[in-house]
Amino acid sequence: AEKAAKALIVYYGCQGGGLPKKHDVEFLLRQVKNLLKEDKGFAIPNDIMVRAARISRYGSEIRYPQEIQVEEHDAVKALEDGETILHWVKECLESPRQTIQKE
Repeated sequence: AEKAAKALIVYYGCQGGGLPKKHDVEFLLRQVKNLLKEDKGFAIPNDIMVRAARISRYGSEIRYPQEIQVEEHDAVKALEDGETILHWVKECLESPRQTIQKE
């Protein structure tokens, strides 16, 4: 999901300093939202942002030496969220105007 969000940033045109060096999927999708701000009729679906917020903690907590407690149901949900975001990004890259929903 993180790499997919970064792909959208590249697709819609990096601004300024290039790709953010962040692992936070929610942050990255907000960057996409900022890139699209001039096109005011479109927004990232709320469901995608909710899923991004849920999995964002795993992007950084796993990379750094800390203990992380993850139950099986949490892992299953995180995988589902990541797959949903990845599928949505693929749709955006194939036909951006049809998958980014109107506000």
